[in-house]
Amino acid sequence: MNSKSLMCVVMCIICALSTFARQHDPLTVREIDNDELVRRHELSLTAQNAYRHGRDAFFERRHEDAASAFITAQHKLIRASRTVFAAEIEKLEKVLSVVYIDWADQLVKEAEKLASLSKYEDALQRYDKAQALNPKLETEVTRKRKHIMKLFEKTKIQERVYGPMYCF
Repeated sequence: MNSKSLMCVVMCIICALSTFARQHDPLTVREIDNDELVRRHELSLTAQNAYRHGRDAFFERRHEDAASAFITAQHKLIRASRTVFAAEIEKLEKVLSVVYIDWADQLVKEAEKLASLSKYEDALQRYDKAQALNPKLETEVTRKRKHIMKLFEKTKIQERVYGPMYCF
């Protein structure tokens, strides 16, 4: 076989292989782009639904559900495209900080109410959670925790001296 015939055979094989590859390639570049766009769109729709759920939960003062839904929305947008949805992801971060601040304020109010009912351990738990959600409350929470701890210790001493039935 001469070099011209060999070159012709090689060219035929390459041509046949490329035709075979085009026929059996599951996705062309355009199809990959379309699939990626569909995936992003589906994730953004899921994020929108999670956002609506979070918004409704926030207005109903169900802060834990709201935070969970907003975090879900944020994660969906990050999975869709961190760059395409950067503005929305940033807005969700701000929304979450508002949810945490409002949730912390609600927990402080609950703690104060529990403390007035002499449920000191529950009040302390609420204060701890409020401080974790909003570190800016640290000074206020620390002061209130000290006061509750004094009341709690006073109650414990009274229970030991007089018994639990005589403590108010």
